[in-house]
Amino acid sequence: MAGLTLPGGIGRALRHRDLRLYLIANVQSNICTWASRLAMSWLTWHLTESTSWLGIMVFAELAPMVLFSPIGGATVDRHGAVQCSRICQLCLMLIMIGPVALTFSDLITPYWLLVFSMMQGTVAAVNNPAHLSMLGDVVPPEDMRPAVTLQAGIVQTSRFLGPMVAGFMIPHGGPAWVFVLSMVGFFFYWLLLLPIKGSQIERGEKRGLGSEFMDGVRYARSNAIIGSVLVFSVILGILIRPVIDLFPAFSDLVFARGASGLSILLSSMGIGSICGVITMAFRDRSSGLDKLYTISSATSALLLGAFALTSNFYVAVGIVVLFGFSNNISGICGQTLIQAEVLPAMRARILSMLGLTFRAVPAIGALIMGFAAETFGLAPPVVAAAVLCLLAWPLLSAKLRRANAPVVGP
Repeated sequence: MAGLTLPGGIGRALRHRDLRLYLIANVQSNICTWASRLAMSWLTWHLTESTSWLGIMVFAELAPMVLFSPIGGATVDRHGAVQCSRICQLCLMLIMIGPVALTFSDLITPYWLLVFSMMQGTVAAVNNPAHLSMLGDVVPPEDMRPAVTLQAGIVQTSRFLGPMVAGFMIPHGGPAWVFVLSMVGFFFYWLLLLPIKGSQIERGEKRGLGSEFMDGVRYARSNAIIGSVLVFSVILGILIRPVIDLFPAFSDLVFARGASGLSILLSSMGIGSICGVITMAFRDRSSGLDKLYTISSATSALLLGAFALTSNFYVAVGIVVLFGFSNNISGICGQTLIQAEVLPAMRARILSMLGLTFRAVPAIGALIMGFAAETFGLAPPVVAAAVLCLLAWPLLSAKLRRANAPVVGP
């Protein structure tokens, strides 16, 4: 790997064996996670044909994640990201046995899916901060910036590649095989982490997990860059990201394309997402990430409104490609800004908050949009969400600029 001359210092970062193992594990685990979520959403729609149920299913992950995330990040900071992630992956593998068995036997119901979603949300409260903060264990500080680009690219792209895989498998083999793939993927993640030793950070006297989490909250509030990105990410999580969970309904009700249309929409988003990663990989400079973050976020809102207003499937596909591109760049920039700014001893706690904006916060938006769609139709709630995001954009972008984000990394 020493001869790699990839852009942005990526080749240099990939010389580290632990980082390579970590990234490979991240790719498959994240893809499996999002593939299984899409399969559950499609199965829920197939069983109920209710947008309210789609929102409820996504929201089922929210309660345990919000309840346990405050101690999840503190637990990871205390016991180490590698060890916590190993345990979580085994738990996720065991959980997937349930939907595999019940779906193959035609005994699956929306209520069983609700239970499995809640179980996954409980594990995710620890797994998300472990997943994100492990980067500090596998790469030295001088290679952090390119490593963050790779990690953020994987995390964000997997949000689209996972559903893309599920969108291909569902019409050809059914959701049960997606659950099988996820179960196997979680096991191989555990295997890939075995050679990684992890690092021990001296964090001083240990107190209660709740107190340690509140230390993280106070730290986030005192840091203008971290605080601004977290607020912006919450807004995006509520207003923008939940629409992906309504894609099954859009494909079926608006475009009359069913599972095949869903596969095309998600594949298109995956293509745009990959293009976003490539763009960020070739971006050698670290300055201007705050500006790029806010511009790409506003662009995502505009594209989302355009998607909701079109009834032409091919126009929608083009919009989704651009949406995947801008939304992924926004996610990569936000995560890079936080990873570069946060102190190592606070990393898991801060990233547990960021993880909530990726997974749990969108569940709130999905629940609201799901119920609103039952009353007003699919388009009005999505357009309203896009407008609200654009109204918040000037204030938050100005706040982030005033924070004067420093140059990230070498």
